[in-house]
Amino acid sequence: MILIRRKKQKPPHRKKRKGEMPMRTAKEYRRIAWNAIRPHWRVMLLIALAAVLPQLIEFFLQLLFGLIPPIDMQFWFSDPSRFLAAYDAFVVQTLAPNLLLNVLFNCLSVPLTLGLIGAAQRLLRGEDVQARHSLTYVPYSLRAIGLEIRIVLYAFWPLLALAAVTLVLLLIFHSHGVYQLFCLASLAAIAFGVTRLYSMAAAKYLMAKNPTLRVSDLMETSRTIMEDRRLNLFLLELSFAGWWLPMILVCAAVLLLVGYNAYVVCVLLLPVFVRAYMVTARAAFVDDWVGNLVSSADDTASITPKSI
Repeated sequence: MILIRRKKQKPPHRKKRKGEMPMRTAKEYRRIAWNAIRPHWRVMLLIALAAVLPQLIEFFLQLLFGLIPPIDMQFWFSDPSRFLAAYDAFVVQTLAPNLLLNVLFNCLSVPLTLGLIGAAQRLLRGEDVQARHSLTYVPYSLRAIGLEIRIVLYAFWPLLALAAVTLVLLLIFHSHGVYQLFCLASLAAIAFGVTRLYSMAAAKYLMAKNPTLRVSDLMETSRTIMEDRRLNLFLLELSFAGWWLPMILVCAAVLLLVGYNAYVVCVLLLPVFVRAYMVTARAAFVDDWVGNLVSSADDTASITPKSI
C-alpha cells in the first residue's frame, strides 16, 4: 500500500494594499504622542480642561439647584434597598431638568472636544498650538453635533429598537420575564454597538482635518480606515491602563472617604492630561492612514501613509 502524504497548505495571507505600511505598535504611537505633546503640555492641558469645562459647569449648576442626589455611603452600606428606593425617587423627580442640562452641556462640549483633537493634529504636523485653538471648531458646532448623533444611531440603533419593543411588550404583558430577556439581549446589542463605534473612531479626527466634509463622507471614510484595524486601536487604548488604574483607585478612595460631590470633580479633572495624551496617540494612529502625519514628532522612524 502506498501512502501519499498531502502537503500542508499555508493559510492565505491578506495581500497588502499598494502603499500600505506595517501597523505600528501601541508603544510606538504612545512615543509619537509623547514626543509631540511634551514640549507643549501646558497648552494641551488648558485645551483639554476647556473640553471638560461644560461638564464642570453642569455639575455646579446641578449642585446649586439641588439636582444632585444626596448620596450617603454609610446609608448605602447599611441599607442598600432603602437607599436605592430613595435614589430612584429622587432621580424621577429631577429627571426633566437634569436631562435638559445634560443635553445642553454635552452639545457645548462637542466643538471643544473637536478643538482638542485639532490641537493634537497640529502638534503632530509640527505646528504651533495656542489655547485659542480650543475654539477653532465652534463655527462648525451643528455639523459636529450632527456627526455625534449619527455615530450613536449608527452604533446603537439595535439597542434603541430593542428598548422600544421591550417597552411595548411590558405595557401589554407586564411580565418580569420580558425585562430579563431585554437585559440579556441588550448585552449583545451593546457589544455590537461598541464594535461599530470603533468603526467610527476616525470620523471626528477626519472632521478636525476638514470640517466642511459631509457627515456621510466622514463616516464612510472612517469605516475604510478602521477596516481590519479596530483591534489595533483597542490595544492602543488598552495600553493606557497603567495611567488609568491609579486614577480609578484615587477616585474610588475619594468617593468612599470624602463623598460623591468630590468624586465627580475628581473624575472630571484628574484624567485631563491623560485624555490629551490619548487623543494625540489616536490622532497619530489615524494620521498614519490618512497620510498627513509629519514625522517631526517621531525622532526614530519615518511614516509611509496608506492612500485612501
